[in-house]
Amino acid sequence: MSEERMRILRMVQEGRITAEEADGLLAALAHRQPAAPSSRRGRLEPPPRPPRARPVLDNAAGANLRGTRLRGARLEAADLTGADLQDANLQGADLRGSDLTGAVLRRANLQNADLRRADLTGAVLREANLQGATLRQADLTGAVLPRVNLQGSNLENADLTGAVLEEGADLQGLDLSGLDLTGASLTAESLRELLAARRED
Repeated sequence: MSEERMRILRMVQEGRITAEEADGLLAALAHRQPAAPSSRRGRLEPPPRPPRARPVLDNAAGANLRGTRLRGARLEAADLTGADLQDANLQGADLRGSDLTGAVLRRANLQNADLRRADLTGAVLREANLQGATLRQADLTGAVLPRVNLQGSNLENADLTGAVLEEGADLQGLDLSGLDLTGASLTAESLRELLAARRED
């Protein structure tokens, strides 16, 4: 069995890709052989394109990923410590348990992303879109969140100790169960929105 096939099978075993994604990758390997002439005027035709697999990253600590399209990416438990993800599209990405300590996520699109148990200690999320994101048990200690869109996000048991939520953060419709805001810096407007969100629960 080729080294490439073994690598794909290991990725399935480790849970980094699904069996369906592995089938697509194995099919792509099988079609990498030179194309045969077609019946029409002896022209060569390229092999069919394999289905697109979702991107997978393991270690991208300190990486420059500005503006990268990682929509729906499988980044569970990825090391993104200090990574520059400014303007990145992480819509619907699986970032469960990922380490984003000190990462720059300014204007990043994290709409509907899964950030359960993610470590966002000291992360810069200025103007980031976290609408509908799941941040249950996430560590946002000291995170910088001015003008962040947290509308409809789930912050159940998240730690926002020392976080900065100033300058018009959108906090409508939040799930704030068990939220720790010890030492968080809030504007009067942000505090009003938090209290209104608590009343809705």
